[in-house]
Formats: sequence, structure tokens, C-alpha cells
Amino acid sequence: AEGRPRLRRAFPPEGPPPAASLRRALPLRAHPWPRCADVSVANLRAEPPMGGEAGLQSLRLHLDISPQPQPGEPTATFTLGAEAINPPPGVARLLGPRIANLEVEGALNGPVPAGRTLAEQAAAWRDGGGSLEIKRLAVVWGPLDLTASATLALDDQLQPMGAGSARLVGYAETLDMLASRAAISRSAATATKAVLSLVAHSPEDGSPPDVEVPLTLQYRTLSMRQVPLVRLPEMDWP
Repeated sequence: AEGRPRLRRAFPPEGPPPAASLRRALPLRAHPWPRCADVSVANLRAEPPMGGEAGLQSLRLHLDISPQPQPGEPTATFTLGAEAINPPPGVARLLGPRIANLEVEGALNGPVPAGRTLAEQAAAWRDGGGSLEIKRLAVVWGPLDLTASATLALDDQLQPMGAGSARLVGYAETLDMLASRAAISRSAATATKAVLSLVAHSPEDGSPPDVEVPLTLQYRTLSMRQVPLVRLPEMDWP
């Protein structure tokens, strides 16, 4: 199906196309779920509910779906790549108005959830051993160059929890910027920089130092080497 893309929504009324191009490809077969899907977007623009503008230059998403996987196989795997992202103002205040690129590769484990509401579906997925495995996350945003992996699940309050590891370049500048914008406390930034400086690796070619650290997310608090960094907002399930 070709044509000018439009979105119908309650607020504001139907307006101009949200992107220069938006393509979706999925097989048409007699299955409740498609076996795979591809989505590509160019020059996406959006007006978040909190005001301001957001957008990105390009996005590519590929999904492979197995609603009834064999034991040990994921329910879905995905790869996502996005470039030149302009986050909403509330997010942009953290590390700047432009995320150069974002890459994610991962797998969703656990049963396809059943339930009448999103909260019931999330609880069923959690109780069935559901987890989200981030095999690779790479992002370049302001002074931060991060590569990470993690395994996430939902706790008894349906809030994300998990553990992983990250390789950071530009960690000192990133922590200083987060502290200057009140995203984390200055004491947390100072303590974290002191810990990371002890384990940082300085390449012989003179490039910026990097550090590999463990990360944990529990009770909505993201910690690095047992140093609390930031408390995340509560996820509200409809």
C-alpha cells in the first residue's frame, strides 16, 4: 500500500504526515502473529504530550516472532538502529538535544501474555518467566559513548529490574553534565568518578579513557558498582 502517511488521533486532530516515509513489511499468512516484520522510517517528527518537538532522521527495525517457541528459544528477536535522534525536551536536558546514533539487538523470552488489560498481560508475562535480553546496546549522546548488555524483567510491582555491564567513554564529562542539570546529585557524581578513575583504562594511542562497569536496576534505582546513580520514574501500567 503506497500513499501519503497520516495518523488519526484524538489530540490534536488529523494533521500533516508525521514522516517523510514510513514502510512496514510483514508476511500475510494464516497465523495470529506475523513470523517477521520490517519497519523503516525517514525524517520522523512528533509533538510529545509534554510539549516541544521530537524526531529522528532514520530508523530501521527488524522482528522475528515465534509465538510458540521451542524450549530455550526466544519468543521474539529484534534489531533496531536509529540515527540523528532529537529527543523530547525533558529528555534532551540530560545530555543534549541530539543522539547521534542508537543500536539495539535483543531477544524477548517468555510466553505471549494473556489478559484483558496491559497490567494483566505484564503480570502474566512476568509470572511465566518473561525476560528481555539486551545483547547489545550502543549509543552516542553528547559526551557519552556507551556499549552495554543486560537482562531485564519485572518485579512484584511490575517495575523493571535487572543487571548488566557497560563500557563507557566520556564518563567524567557525562557525570558532570548530569550533575549540572540536577539529573543526579553532585555527591553521587563525585563518588562515581572517583570509583571509575581507579579502574579506567587509558589507551596507548591517546584516545579518551574507557571503563567497564557492572550495572544493576532494582527498586527503580540504577546503580553502578553499588553507587546509586539515578532513581527512575515509576512505570504506570494502564
